[in-house]
Amino acid sequence: MPTPIDGAVPAAVAELSALKSLLLDNNSFAGAYPAAGISELAGLELLTLSGNAFAPGPVPPKFAKTKLTILTMDEMFLTGEIPEAFGNLTELTVLSMSWNELTGSIPAWVWHHRKLEYADLSYNCLSGELTRNITAVNLIEIDLSTNQLTGEIPPGFGNLKNLKKMYLYNNQLTGPIPASIGMLPRLYDLWVSGNQLSGELPQELGKHSPLGIITVYDNNISGPLPKTLCANGELHYIAASNNIFSGELPANLGDCIRLSTLMLDYNHFSGVFPAKIWSRTPQDEDGDDPEQQLHWHFAGRDIFQHLRNPYGEQHVLWIHPDVCDRAGGVQSGQQQVQWLIAGRHEQAFQS
Repeated sequence: MPTPIDGAVPAAVAELSALKSLLLDNNSFAGAYPAAGISELAGLELLTLSGNAFAPGPVPPKFAKTKLTILTMDEMFLTGEIPEAFGNLTELTVLSMSWNELTGSIPAWVWHHRKLEYADLSYNCLSGELTRNITAVNLIEIDLSTNQLTGEIPPGFGNLKNLKKMYLYNNQLTGPIPASIGMLPRLYDLWVSGNQLSGELPQELGKHSPLGIITVYDNNISGPLPKTLCANGELHYIAASNNIFSGELPANLGDCIRLSTLMLDYNHFSGVFPAKIWSRTPQDEDGDDPEQQLHWHFAGRDIFQHLRNPYGEQHVLWIHPDVCDRAGGVQSGQQQVQWLIAGRHEQAFQS
C-alpha cells in the first residue's frame, strides 16, 4: 500500500497548464490547497481531493472555469453552500462531496444536469425541500442520506429511468413514496429509512426493476408489503422495522430465493408466516446454497403475538442480537436471543 503524502499541496501544481488529471485523494495533506491556481487549469477534467485534512473552507466556485468531468471532495471539512456556478460544468459526470459540513439547499442544476451520473452529497447539513422538476435523466446513483432535507419525495424521481441506487435515509422527509418510484426500470437499491414517510409502498415496487435492497425502517408507512417486491427474483434484503405495516405477508416471499435478511419488527402484520421461508436457506448469486442462514430481525418474540409460525418457534432462523438507536449507539440492558436454523443449535446472548 502506498505511503500517504503529507505536507502542503505545492502551489506549483497550478503552473501545469496542460494538466487534465489531478488526483490527490486519500493522502495526509494539510493546510490550504491552491484552489485559485487549480481554477486556472482550464483543461482540467479530473480532480480528486477527498480524504485529506485540509483547512476548513468553502467549495471554490471558480472550479467552474475548468472542464471537470469528475470532482470528488469528500471528507475535507468543506463549509458553506454548493456553488450555483457548478451548473456551468456541463461535462460533469461524478460529483462527490460527502462527509463535510455543507449547508443550504441542493442547487437546481443538480436536478437538471444532463450528464451527471453519480451524485453523493451525503452526511452534510443540507436542508430545504427537494425540487419537483427533475430532468437529470442520466443519474445512476444519488445519495442525499443523513442531511436535514424536508418535504415530500417528488414524483419527478420517476423521470430517472437510469437510476439504480437511491439513498435518502436519515432526513426529515414526509408524505408517501411516489408511485413513480415503483415504475423505475433499473432500480436496485432503495434506502429511505429514518424519515417521517407515510402512506403505503408503491404497489408495483419491484415489478419493473431488479429490486435487490429496500430499507424503509423508522417511518410511518402503513398497509401491506406489495406482492411485487420479488417479482424479478433479485430481492435479498428487506428492512421494514418500526412502521405501521399491517395485513398478511405476501405468500410469494417464500419463492424469493436470494432473500437473506428480513427485518419486520414493530409492525402490525398478521396471519400465517409464509411456510416456504422456514424450509430453506437462500442461494448465493451463482445459485448455490452457501449454508447461509436467513436473517430475521424480530425484536425478541413480539412478532409472534401477531404472526403464527406453522412449524413452531424452534424453526426461527434468526433473532437479531444488536439493537441500535437512531444515532447509532447500542442500547444497553437489552436481552436478545440468537437462534440458528431448525434446531441445529440455540444460543442466548445477554448484553
